Amino acid sequence: MEIIEEMKERTKLPYKMICKAFRLPLGSFNRWRRRIREGLGLIKRPGPKKVESFDSSVLDAEIQLLDHGRKRSAGTTGLYQRHHLSLSRRELGRMVEQVRHDLVADHRRHLRRIEWLMPGVAWAMDGTECDVGLAGKV
Repeated sequence: MEIIEEMKERTKLPYKMICKAFRLPLGSFNRWRRRIREGLGLIKRPGPKKVESFDSSVLDAEIQLLDHGRKRSAGTTGLYQRHHLSLSRRELGRMVEQVRHDLVADHRRHLRRIEWLMPGVAWAMDGTECDVGLAGKV
């Protein structure tokens, strides 16, 4: 918004041309300007407003208890049905996705960890070391 206002002062071009240069719809710009003048937030969240407050620690614990896979979490629909008056599906989805991402990342970190049974000792096998031909001769 400030950049467009500054360009308007410098160039004296109409807002329509400036918005076109920024590839910003003029309607969106006008709506944002009106919301700033009225003291409202620039962007409204879609959907009906939630009427009940919720305890985030309880919800976090319930999300942790879900059966999380790599890409999906079982039980999310039931959890949403219990909290639909206080939380949007989109917000719950973001929260579940963040927990799932953290759990999967933690699991992958543990898979990459090497634990040495004896320091400085490594075992390896090389299949090219000994080539047995068709006749069985080395």
